[in-house]
Amino acid sequence: MIEVHQLTDEEQWNTYVDRSPAGSIFHRSEFLRAIAAETGMELELLVGKNGEHPIGILPLFTDSTGPFRMVFSPPPHAGVPHLGPGMMLDPNIKYRKAALRTKEFVEACVDWIDREHDPHYIRIITNTEFGEVRPFRWLGFDVTPRFTYELDIDRGESDLLRSFSRDARSSIQDNYNPEYAIADGGQRLLEDETDPEYTIENGGEAEIEYLADRLEQRFDEQGEAFPLSASFLRTIYTDLPDETIDVYQFRSDGQPVSGRISLFYGGWLTYWQGVPKPSVDVDVPINDLLNWRSIRRARELECDTAELSGANIERLWDYKAKFNPELATYYILERTSASTAPLLKLYKWWQA
Repeated sequence: MIEVHQLTDEEQWNTYVDRSPAGSIFHRSEFLRAIAAETGMELELLVGKNGEHPIGILPLFTDSTGPFRMVFSPPPHAGVPHLGPGMMLDPNIKYRKAALRTKEFVEACVDWIDREHDPHYIRIITNTEFGEVRPFRWLGFDVTPRFTYELDIDRGESDLLRSFSRDARSSIQDNYNPEYAIADGGQRLLEDETDPEYTIENGGEAEIEYLADRLEQRFDEQGEAFPLSASFLRTIYTDLPDETIDVYQFRSDGQPVSGRISLFYGGWLTYWQGVPKPSVDVDVPINDLLNWRSIRRARELECDTAELSGANIERLWDYKAKFNPELATYYILERTSASTAPLLKLYKWWQA
């Protein structure tokens, strides 16, 4: 029998995240704590055990400030594409037993949520490493598939480049120079004094501020509000472990024009926050060069997969597809209480 309880030991939680194939950088306690502070929601760390053996984790965020009691994993507008449950099963376990353990864990978690919160609405977004969503459907959840791109980067750079489309390959080979990088703290890696056409700096909090300002401007141009604060991005940067986050600033003629935050964890590279359009016209393919810089760094850190995202957005899918990734599926799991469904549909501010 699976029993679920809240865990308060964040260090122990992170060891469970490390053990789970679905454990991502977004599951780490540092990230979750920052999300809770940014959104004002309550964080609850659920662990399921079979006797003394932990078998699953599920981070939850609860919100009861409005007219409805709601449970999220992850919360809306938190900059987190997916979260949800992660299992910690013996990799040699047979399929039937693994499916049964997962079913029991999901049932125990949903039962705990209902007893503790009696929510009007639950929304969980899985990542691609958690594919056994049938128990949620059997419990009355709506299951909606969504898509992302995953790129195998665990191969030689030449093989990787050859797999790209011709224009992606050419834009990188013709423009990327690994010497046009700047080490942590702004120390130049160039051996001569000649200023290159561009540099990609691995920055810190100052570059975080620049990125936050540019993202806010970009969202404002589209008539939207950028949901994340600069203080949230700074907290993520300062609190995550070493070698799990890089902040790149792309400079042209010495002036910042674009940037990217990339995350590295558990063998995965995630393109997280970035400025899609430079502040001035630049005659080099900025996004391609930032992508390649992130991939090279991820390979140094022994990552084997890059999540490119963008597969659900019509204006982005073709650009991401030129890197020849695999299409992968994750799921949105939703349950709404029957009595509040019509009103809640009007209240779904997170879909605005």
